[in-house]
Amino acid sequence: MAGRATAVANLLKHPRALAFAAIVGVALAGAALAAGFLSSSGSGTGTASVGSLSAPTAVAALAGYTNVVNVQWAGVTAPDAGSVSGYYVQRYAGSSPSPACGSSPTALITAVTNCSDTSAPNGTYTYTVTAVFLGWTASGTPSGAVVVDAVDHFVVSAPATVSSATPFSVTVTAKDVSNSTVARYAGTVHLTSTDPGSPTLPSDYAFVSGDNGSHTFINGFALNTSGSRSLTVIDTTNGSETGTTNVNITVGVATQVVLTTQPGGGTGGTVWGVQPVVKVEDAGGNTVTSSSA
Repeated sequence: MAGRATAVANLLKHPRALAFAAIVGVALAGAALAAGFLSSSGSGTGTASVGSLSAPTAVAALAGYTNVVNVQWAGVTAPDAGSVSGYYVQRYAGSSPSPACGSSPTALITAVTNCSDTSAPNGTYTYTVTAVFLGWTASGTPSGAVVVDAVDHFVVSAPATVSSATPFSVTVTAKDVSNSTVARYAGTVHLTSTDPGSPTLPSDYAFVSGDNGSHTFINGFALNTSGSRSLTVIDTTNGSETGTTNVNITVGVATQVVLTTQPGGGTGGTVWGVQPVVKVEDAGGNTVTSSSA
């Protein structure tokens, strides 16, 4: 006891030593308290996964006979099951891509899963569609090959000269901008004429695969009024695809005599009855004269 009393007396003589002792005492008390809570030990494991963006599927492209290709695809959802930011479409000629449908990585197609590539030049292409979500992109499998073989105009072939009311044949051929025959053409054409005299014209015609882009209307035309008359063909779906040719219609042989009347002669302004007028006409109603017979 005497030794402990001496130690306490010495601490009181030295204040810094007294403060240190107090700090040590607090630390020891805290350690004793913590020991009351850390009464057992254990371990565990956890897993985490990173989301991914699926690629569009069922990419399909369909071309008609213009420079427009319709593209469609099956849409995808975002990794959080929400909506993706959008899509962009590329047209491939071989391995070389070009932007299509007015889209790009910074100009996305949203809310729909189809588009029209309105500026595809003639050629053979495949199309890819890329989905975009935040910083993720995923490109689908390319579409099947699609052939763009746009019709630019028609060539209409007909005889240069035909007699009035005489049947004749006309050939209509679909051509592209390079004047090559579009063998795949399967559109419908309508034919007209500037003949005012009730011409005979074929009905609208739908080209079939066996036509290979060219069809002949055998003896399908007959024009009646003499003079230069035009024949025009037009695609019924795309009115910019047309073709025209001219045919000179001559007066045919006399086939009928037409009797008409006109006021008769007289004097002093007095008309004496009527007088007959005889006209010789061809089958188209053109007057046949001695010079045209």
